[in-house]
Amino acid sequence: MEIQPEFDLGRADPGFDVGRARLSGPDMFQRFRVPAEGKPLRNVKLNPTEVLILVERDGQRIAFTARQLSYHHIAQGKLNGFPYLAAFCGVCHSGMGLVPLVDGRLHNFSAGGLYDGLVLLIDDESKTYWNHITGEGVHGPLSGKHLETFPLEITNVKKELERDPNLQIQISTPNMFGRFFSRFIHSKPYFDHGRFPPGFRGTMGKSDSRLPEMSSGLGVIEGRNTRFYPVKIIQGGIIDDFGGKPLKVAIDEITHVPYAVFEDKDESRPLQIFTRWYGFSYSYPDCTVYKTLNYESDISTERSEHRSWRSSKKSS
Repeated sequence: MEIQPEFDLGRADPGFDVGRARLSGPDMFQRFRVPAEGKPLRNVKLNPTEVLILVERDGQRIAFTARQLSYHHIAQGKLNGFPYLAAFCGVCHSGMGLVPLVDGRLHNFSAGGLYDGLVLLIDDESKTYWNHITGEGVHGPLSGKHLETFPLEITNVKKELERDPNLQIQISTPNMFGRFFSRFIHSKPYFDHGRFPPGFRGTMGKSDSRLPEMSSGLGVIEGRNTRFYPVKIIQGGIIDDFGGKPLKVAIDEITHVPYAVFEDKDESRPLQIFTRWYGFSYSYPDCTVYKTLNYESDISTERSEHRSWRSSKKSS
């Protein structure tokens, strides 16, 4: 059931198709208001391979488990005095950091809808819906406004215990549905292999056929330059010319998560997001795809693997 908003939502992004959007209003999922104090990672019993999502603001870091953020979809708090949002969609694996300020004013957010198979955020103050990857207001009074974005780091317990065992981690207390939802989304059919939950297809427009929808990869964004690096293509690491600058894209040996860093003296990192192809291509439809000489062969193999897995599930 859709919740009727208190504000006029007549204004929308010209490309936003309200007819296929699922607009549920605030608190579609239990929101996570992050307390000021967390717990040292070394004092929390977690599997070494447990996936963590890190927020860093002005040199200070805090961790969340991907399992819990997959349910909440968003965590909001302050770190070192800076307000932040950590948004994460467990189906498309896309996590982005956002600054919850609109024209200098703090707004409060929760998960509010679904569009193109991606969670939509909604703010309490204006009831505007926002793309959680680009930070763009897509439907409502603040449509066309943009939240500042910054990258989240995807890592795991093993790596962070080696790097900083005193890293603060925030553990929420989800309700019974939240605990069930987290296990459901992190089961192999959804989190590992990639599968759309019921109802997702109805919110999705025409998909970009350049890659299988569930291909995992690293999306890199800098200004108008947006490029997707499929995991299948970047095994072993590559150097790419990105906007006239040499960009190293590789896969971390411990976490198996791809990352990108410019090969300059500062080793600066562009805005990047580890995600599935459908999430990145819907959010950045004009993006390019990194290709190698074996690109067609590698992608053909991946398409076959996706078809084989789907066929095995249907016959089982």
